[in-house]
Amino acid sequence: MRRSARVTLTLPSLMFERILKATSKAQQKGTFNPQKEDLFYILTELVHLGNIRKKKEFHSLKNEKLKKLLGYKLSAYIKILENEEIIISDRKYIAGKKCFHYKLNLALVNSELIDYQLDVKGKLYKSITKEANRQKKNYNRLEPHLKQMKDLFYKTEFNTTEAKKWARNNLKEGSLLAAISSINNLSNSKTKYFNRNKTNQRLDTNYTCLNKNLRQCIKGNYVNIDLQNSQPVLLSLLLNTINSSTNSDSTLCYKKLKFKPFKLYKNKVVRAVSLIPKDGSISCNEEFIKFKNSCLVGRFYDEFKCDFDDLHRDDVKRLMFAILFSSNKFKNGGGVPYSNEKKVFKSVYPLIYEITKTLKDGDRYGENESYKNLSISLQQLESFIFIDVIAKELCENGIIPLTIHDSFIVSKDEAEEVLKIACNVFKTIFGVVPSFSVEAL
Repeated sequence: MRRSARVTLTLPSLMFERILKATSKAQQKGTFNPQKEDLFYILTELVHLGNIRKKKEFHSLKNEKLKKLLGYKLSAYIKILENEEIIISDRKYIAGKKCFHYKLNLALVNSELIDYQLDVKGKLYKSITKEANRQKKNYNRLEPHLKQMKDLFYKTEFNTTEAKKWARNNLKEGSLLAAISSINNLSNSKTKYFNRNKTNQRLDTNYTCLNKNLRQCIKGNYVNIDLQNSQPVLLSLLLNTINSSTNSDSTLCYKKLKFKPFKLYKNKVVRAVSLIPKDGSISCNEEFIKFKNSCLVGRFYDEFKCDFDDLHRDDVKRLMFAILFSSNKFKNGGGVPYSNEKKVFKSVYPLIYEITKTLKDGDRYGENESYKNLSISLQQLESFIFIDVIAKELCENGIIPLTIHDSFIVSKDEAEEVLKIACNVFKTIFGVVPSFSVEAL
């Protein structure tokens, strides 16, 4: 008889104890009978959301996944966790637009981690199994090369024992909890996932949110091939497309931007083009060339910090995050987010700063979230290049990769051919070849 694979949830002991007390209290009252497994799972999902959206502090628990698994009980469960101060609300609610978002109470995270295995005969386990089976049916709709990548993803073995050992020896508190949660999900086919994000078209799997140092626990002789300075490179490709269209009218300008990502903000691209001097001034060209060359050789972060005595490489990464992912102004109108970082970037690349700012501007209808279009477009461009073009060509040549957004994990003896194909794709589409790094896992 085949044994059911166990689903393991890991929680800090203080949260575990509070949930047991809360369920016991509710059962004694007799008005509601909360299941401890459901509450454990909600917290595990909140940890997972923190893994995949690391830049966000609070997350929505009323998502499609939890609604399917827990149904009408979800709201009551969230209330219990909030009342017991296991989770904390952001207290920001907008009728019809935004529900309350939550984060774990970090005061409870710093405690011994406890593993809990779901009852294979329980309702939650059966719901998880049912959802996993439904997801497998959706895989039939994947394009041929994505089916091959999916099959390899599920077949690839991961050394969970060594991964947990490394995590416990090198990580603490929230980082340790996040890593152990990711490892647990990789250990069971029911909690593995292989999905294209509907917004940015990225291919999301358990590996994309895994701590980078744990990739070494993937069994096999693999290397990681990574696009260096990926976000600046992608921005450079977008800006060069815009710059090459400066002498065209609005219609011709947009026709040259053939990639789907740019459709998000056609009018903003046209406005951005208007900022570029029509006389092709030396200063304008020098700025674009300096930025492009620095990105393509993979030294943008290192070269940028050289202009400042007190700037480190990680500071430049945060600076680029501010330029690409933050809004131009706070929603309440009280200043500019990351204003210091933006001033630093503007001092080196004034025209590029103004163009990115224009691409993030809200339109005349006041779209508050429009600033996200730039980062989403860059992610869509990345997905188009790496998933829809390079990965497809790799599969057609008998090389099936694991992907982590802008990088490939392939066997060591395939690395040279992968680099050749990747560089050829960039050369064909953009006329340039960026730098890639190759590291053994």
